[in-house]
Amino acid sequence: MVVGQSVHIGTIIHLCPERLQLWDFEQKKLYTWVSETDNCMVCSRAAAADEQAGRHCCSKNWHGSSSSMEANIIQGFMNSVAMYGIKYTKIIGDGDSNVYKTILDSRPYDALQVEKLECKNHLFRNFCLKLKDLVKDSKAGPIILRKYLGKNILRLRKFIFSVIASIAKNKNLNNYSILQKQILNAPYHIFGDHTKCLDCLCDDDKKEKNWRFQIY
Repeated sequence: MVVGQSVHIGTIIHLCPERLQLWDFEQKKLYTWVSETDNCMVCSRAAAADEQAGRHCCSKNWHGSSSSMEANIIQGFMNSVAMYGIKYTKIIGDGDSNVYKTILDSRPYDALQVEKLECKNHLFRNFCLKLKDLVKDSKAGPIILRKYLGKNILRLRKFIFSVIASIAKNKNLNNYSILQKQILNAPYHIFGDHTKCLDCLCDDDKKEKNWRFQIY
């Protein structure tokens, strides 16, 4: 789509706090790759062993705070029109709002507001971390239940991932309501209660023993 004087609407993909890709999906072009990191594996290993790092190509190129590093990514937005004639309308990133807030505050495209989309990889990571916190929390429930949950965290993650992929491919199921219900159904499915499972998303035997009532 063309806006104004040959200014295209593109999309920005923010892969992680240290890396940034600027894409124009209309023309299928990668315009900018920014790599900023405050860590070097060689230096970190040497420091952990209390040794001096040998001669190497150090990957550390940022010496400020992580938040300021993320905020510095704004340069990709500020220069996109002048350099490429592109306005980036979306940012895909983690739950951290530092970058997105800086973009909104800077208003790089005047009236056009950049939309934020959550990165599924970060969502899955945070999902697993929250469950691991529950396993460690003595106030969250009996130890036998928390241990059982701990053994099935990856299975929960895998099921939700497969639900998202299946619904995305199936035009008859492609709506948010079904997706929400099946994500919330994940604990029931993993622990043996398949009464709420859709046949196309669950191959398990509906008559199998329901371990949800046996772990007590």
